[in-house]
Parts: sequence; C-alpha cells; structure tokens
Amino acid sequence: MRIPLMVVAVLAVLASVPSPATAQPHSYEEQFGPLLKSADCDDGCLRKLMDQYLNALTAHDPSRLPLARDVRFTENTNEMAVGDGSWQTVSSILPHRIVITDPMTAQVAYYGAVVENGRMSLLYVRLQVQTGKITQIESAVVREMVGNFGSYADLQGPLADWNEVLAPAQRRSRQELIALVNQYFEGIEQSNGDIVPFDPSCVRWENNVNTSRMGNPSKGSAPAPNTTASILQGMTIAQTFNTHVFSYITHIGDRRFPIVDEQRGIVLAIVTFTHPGNVHSVEVPGHGRVQLTGVTGAFPNTTEIIESFRVKDGRIVGIYAYVNLLPYHQKTGW
Repeated sequence: MRIPLMVVAVLAVLASVPSPATAQPHSYEEQFGPLLKSADCDDGCLRKLMDQYLNALTAHDPSRLPLARDVRFTENTNEMAVGDGSWQTVSSILPHRIVITDPMTAQVAYYGAVVENGRMSLLYVRLQVQTGKITQIESAVVREMVGNFGSYADLQGPLADWNEVLAPAQRRSRQELIALVNQYFEGIEQSNGDIVPFDPSCVRWENNVNTSRMGNPSKGSAPAPNTTASILQGMTIAQTFNTHVFSYITHIGDRRFPIVDEQRGIVLAIVTFTHPGNVHSVEVPGHGRVQLTGVTGAFPNTTEIIESFRVKDGRIVGIYAYVNLLPYHQKTGW
C-alpha cells in the first residue's frame, strides 16, 4: 500500500516527539501538537506561530521554537544564527501590531514595536513554515538613529482595518494584487502618480508616522522656501510622485512580494531604494528648480522598504511600511 506524501511528512514530524520522560516543558509538540495532524498551517495556526516566536524572542530562547535543521535567519539583511542579534536585546513586545498571513505559502508577517535595552525600536518579522517547522525567518529592527525617521513607540494608525475581510466582489486574485502593488514602485521610479491605483481615502504610515499628506506645518518651524519640505505640504501621495522630488531614488530593486492575503486584499512587498547621494535638486513642474531635503539623499545609501498594502475594489486604500537605512548597494539577503 502506498502512503500519501502528506501522511509521511506528518509522521516524520511526530516521530521526533520525545518520550514523556525527556520532553521539554516548552516543546513545540506539547503546545502545537494538534496542528501537526495536518501538513497545512491555516490563518489561526500562522498567527499562533508568530505569537510563539515573539514569546521565544523576549525569553531569549530559540529552543522554544520548531526550527527546521536548515532554517535561515536574517536580521537587517544579514544572515546569522538564530539566537544572535536582537534575540539578545529585546525584552518586551508592545501590544499593538499588524499580522498578515498567507496560508497558501505558509507564511506570516508581523509589524510591531519592542523594547530593546531600554529603548524603543520597530520590529518586522516574516516566518515560513513547512510540515510544522520554521524554515525561514526574515527580520528587521528599525532603530532610532541618523537616517531613520519615525515614531519609536507603540504602533499607531487604523490598525483594525488590516483585519477586515473583504466581500468576494471587492477581492482580486493574487496575481492582480501583486501587479497593482508593483505599480506603486513604478510610479516612484517614473515620477508618475497617475499610473498608481490609489483610492482617494488612501492612508500611508511609514515608521509609525502618517505620511499620507506630506508635511505638517503645525509641528515645528516652517520649512525653508523652495525646498521639497515646503512644496509637498498637503499633497496626496500621487501628487508627490508627480513632482519628481523622488528622483534621488535612482533604482527600486530586489522586488519581492512574499505574502498575499486575498481575503483581506493585503500584499507584503520588500524592495530596496538606491540613493547615490548625487541628486541635490530637481525641476518640479510649476515650481522650477527645487532643493531636495532629507538625510537619505545626502550621501550614498540604500534603504530596505518593508511595505504592506491594503487593496479594496482594485484600489490601494492603506499602506504600512518600515523604512530601514542600509549601506550603499546592500541586498536584502533573500
């Protein structure tokens, strides 16, 4: 009799369960045993797995996780051993978060904030699981430092919207969602916001700051005249693309779309922005030559963009992104 491959995979995992005399109190089999009855991991399974990861992280104990023998772990694009890096520094997880699941590819992603050696940082994690074992861990820790703007506190914004399940008529296929989101990056490269399917209500948060309408004259001193900071005030995202002020981003590469939630219309995109540091002014329609402001355009560097999009009825209605400064031409590690 031929045994189905799924059954073989599950039996292989169950065979590794230790006897009661040697079982560890935090073993994955004890906590997630029922999930191993299937080789699949659904939405609830993936969310529970992310909770387990975060608990293990704050306990500084990777042994609490069901790690595959050949698991890959990167932090801020660098490959390292699980247990290194932020595993040694994160002490607590703040409550507000965004969790995105993709049962079709058995992946889950997390946006949140953590306390690291007494300081606040923003944390992103992506996990992939196969037959009950974590095979991939991609993480980024966005820390408060020169070049990294943001609000280093518990997550803000319309977080509940990211849990909204769309009506079937409002959904798009996986391929359509990826194509729609890719137009966002094309719009930046081409300085053309008109090709991006923005909904008028679209709200964008970057590093925990609302950047839906650029600039905020109520905060701090007024920006210098004839600079990007002054002309962008009050513009929509599409309008800012049309000004050409993002010309200092000469290339958007390493484009990946690892997680898609068709039911909620969510796509996770990971890309890199290349900034050679030699573009200091641009010709803005209706304004003439304008001086660029901002640290990332002042010297050669790359930023990793970890950006998630909500799409409803074929229009982008929400964006949540982490922007992390990297060395020039640094790759994502994947």
